Amino acid sequence: MDNEEPGAIPKRKVYQAQKSEGEWKLKGEADIAINALNDKNIGSFSQSEDGNRIYFTSCKPNWKNQIRCKLFMLRKDDAGTWSEPLELHEEINSNKYTNTHPSVGKSAKPDREIIYFVSDRPGGKGGLDIWYTRYRISKKRFDKPRNCGTKVNTMGEEMTPSFDNKSYKLYFSSTGWPSYGGLDVQYSTGEGSRWNGKAKNAGIEVNSPVDDMYYQIFPNRKDAIVVSNREGSISLKHPHCCDDLFLLEWKNLIRHELTGTITNEETNKPEPGVEVRLIIKNDEENTEYLADKVITDENGNYKILLEENTDYRLVYHKEKFFNNADSTTTVNIKEPYNIEKNQTLKPIPDVEIVIPNILYAFDDTSLNAAAMQTLDTSIYLLLIENPSLIIEIGSHTDNKGSDDYNLSLSQRRAESVINYLQKKGIDKKRIQAKGYGETKPVAANMNTDGTDNPAGRAKNRRTSFRVVGQIDISLTYDDDESND
Repeated sequence: MDNEEPGAIPKRKVYQAQKSEGEWKLKGEADIAINALNDKNIGSFSQSEDGNRIYFTSCKPNWKNQIRCKLFMLRKDDAGTWSEPLELHEEINSNKYTNTHPSVGKSAKPDREIIYFVSDRPGGKGGLDIWYTRYRISKKRFDKPRNCGTKVNTMGEEMTPSFDNKSYKLYFSSTGWPSYGGLDVQYSTGEGSRWNGKAKNAGIEVNSPVDDMYYQIFPNRKDAIVVSNREGSISLKHPHCCDDLFLLEWKNLIRHELTGTITNEETNKPEPGVEVRLIIKNDEENTEYLADKVITDENGNYKILLEENTDYRLVYHKEKFFNNADSTTTVNIKEPYNIEKNQTLKPIPDVEIVIPNILYAFDDTSLNAAAMQTLDTSIYLLLIENPSLIIEIGSHTDNKGSDDYNLSLSQRRAESVINYLQKKGIDKKRIQAKGYGETKPVAANMNTDGTDNPAGRAKNRRTSFRVVGQIDISLTYDDDESND
């Protein structure tokens, strides 16, 4: 470095190479913010999906001359200016233990990302283990670090995690899982400490009889890179002395494509601007992960690449429309395959929608079994499939009884529906109770000749709902850190 004193050891930096005409060529120092930190040796690093945060390792000897690594963060503000290095808090970093190899991945919970890292701290399963902490983006706060568990960690050594956001796979190297020799690349599907089965070996196509580490898939999904001292590396003292970068090119890659067209259910015309969400299902942990999302074009068309051997759920979403959902799978499909999924979306009406079969005994507010079943298959299902909707449950009476009494009775009946939905897990912020009494009849309570109209009264004694708003689910999360 230009500002080094004579005889000083240069600081470690990040360099870049580019493939041109089939050959890789060194392009010098990478244009990345951490290279401007002249006072630190830069180890491994990882950048957030939105590009606004960089997590990196910097190491130095302690007073016993033992190398100790810590994790740091750079954060970019709205003006595009990078912060000074922020050392992660003492619950994550410690002078007694090493913390290194950060890799940032998506989280199934909104407004968060997960930083995986390697540490020899107490509470691990072996020597070096893979741990994680969640970063709450809007609150700029890290959760308490947790071990990734026995589906990832062993009595041996685990290191160099790399999280792939498209497949929700955590790739890492290990001496504890079955291997072809040395450190082998393994992978687990899931996040945090919830994984779909035990780790699996990445295979002989990736691993060698010696050490293989830092596996990383390229955005084109065809190539990957691995660090190894396998045969073919530059040998100094002996053929396997040194770690080099190796490019892996998948020759028999099976690629599946999901395509479709979304139409408006009322106009029967293609619907542009629909968000198609591709969600990976983890049946073992009963969890789901957002793997990808695309927007339909002006003709209502969309296209998404799918991973091999994966079960997916699809959600189709657009403001002022009810969500729709579907599913697909690539499990046991051995040849490249095009899957077509066309769907319709129904606009949300700006009127009340009557819920049938919500009947009450005279002067009673209790829901009977038939009413509960109706709610389970209508409103409850609607709220589950449309997690951003806020709805009002309205209850109405006929005109028998006083105005005040009917208002009170209808309010209590609406609240009985709200209470039932809350017990089934619907957030109270998303459901509102409103008793209208006899103020909004939809039919005449009396015939024109002054006689009673039982059919009209029955129509007026109704329960309805209407959409009154939407919440920003990207900023909604549970503060209970014990729940992964």
